Amino acid sequence: MNLGSPNLPHCAVAANFGVNNNDIDQISSNSDKALVSQQLLGLKIQRHSLGNWLTKVCRPLAKCRSSTHPFYCGLFLGLLFDLAIVWLFLPSLSHAPTKERQSSISEMAKTVKLPKQLMGYEAYFNKNFTYPFDSRGTVAQEIARKVRVFCWIFTYEHFHESRARHVKATWAQHCTKFMFFSSKEDSTLPAIDLQIPLGRQFIWRRTKKIAKYIYKEYLNDYDWFFRADDDSYVVMENLRLMLLPYSPKEPVYFGCKLRTTLYNDRVFPQGGSGYVMSRSALKLLVERGLDDPSVCFDGDSLEEDQFIAVCLDNLGVRLGDSRDAKFRHRFFGDFVGESLVPVSLLEQQSFWLQNLSYYPLIQGPECCSDYAISFHYTDVKLMYLMEYLIYHLDAFGARTPIRKWPNFWREAQQIAVENIGPDDAEKLKL
Repeated sequence: MNLGSPNLPHCAVAANFGVNNNDIDQISSNSDKALVSQQLLGLKIQRHSLGNWLTKVCRPLAKCRSSTHPFYCGLFLGLLFDLAIVWLFLPSLSHAPTKERQSSISEMAKTVKLPKQLMGYEAYFNKNFTYPFDSRGTVAQEIARKVRVFCWIFTYEHFHESRARHVKATWAQHCTKFMFFSSKEDSTLPAIDLQIPLGRQFIWRRTKKIAKYIYKEYLNDYDWFFRADDDSYVVMENLRLMLLPYSPKEPVYFGCKLRTTLYNDRVFPQGGSGYVMSRSALKLLVERGLDDPSVCFDGDSLEEDQFIAVCLDNLGVRLGDSRDAKFRHRFFGDFVGESLVPVSLLEQQSFWLQNLSYYPLIQGPECCSDYAISFHYTDVKLMYLMEYLIYHLDAFGARTPIRKWPNFWREAQQIAVENIGPDDAEKLKL
């Protein structure tokens, strides 16, 4: 199409404008060049489409040159030209980025080099909150000296980067010791290769092998042994608080208590949210249970949590009540958000937990203990958020009674001044 054809009015020539390609050479950044090139390409496509449209519309208007009403014809052509300009440039004036712009931003983001302190394992939220304990001494740290918990965490090779490393970066740091058990060895986690075929149908075999390994290597070094999945989040300080009244010499274990359809409706701890057993329970399990088919199931099954319950029950190990004194739950086998929010906000509520739960479930804030312990189905992004909310965020004064802080006005003012932003502190010479 020749936009300069003498048979067309000048409104058609309006489509032939844009940015000169030679201007790209003046841009120093390669990423900016790529971005401008993409914008030019989109502009040329828009320009070509506009040109075709104007050609069709403007051909009948070529008679304007010989029209007896040149003023009205010119006014119409001017409006047409303005509409063309708006149609072409309006997308670039929008606050919302176009798909082409979003794609360009995504490509540019891939070239950004993160500072070393934000890469890999240096990004730990709790880099300065790890054991052994520092000299500050908190109540949680003192309790951790007495209630020693070994965490063994299920994972698979294909989840090392997407899940396990984030578990390590967050809640696992609060275990006395943690170890991953996987389908491949990984010293950076660390993870031990169980050398058992992949597949959930082999999870009971994996559990038995892990129990024997921990018994051999760590039985006398720790008081309690907590089993978790790599998609759970655990508040270890609250777990230790729950375990504090119990002795590791007592054959007992705890978890999210559900009813099983196997073995005459016995109860079992839901595996996803994890369960914790005493040193005595682990000792009985390995020494008198796992190698005796009359006590523990001998075979492969994906119902690992149900079989561990039957096995421990046969050994006289009691499944304790993991709720708090107000009947509120501390282990959550499903996404806890569904229990917290009003029913009216739920698009589709899962009732499997309500049907299987040994204890009644309550909807709303009273569902959950103030000292909740374990949350299943936790996305890795949510792990970091929970780590921040639990260990870093503080609602100032919200839980401190005035009677315990007689000089709170003066001290609160002092704390507020100490937390003034650096720019304002410089202006105020603080």
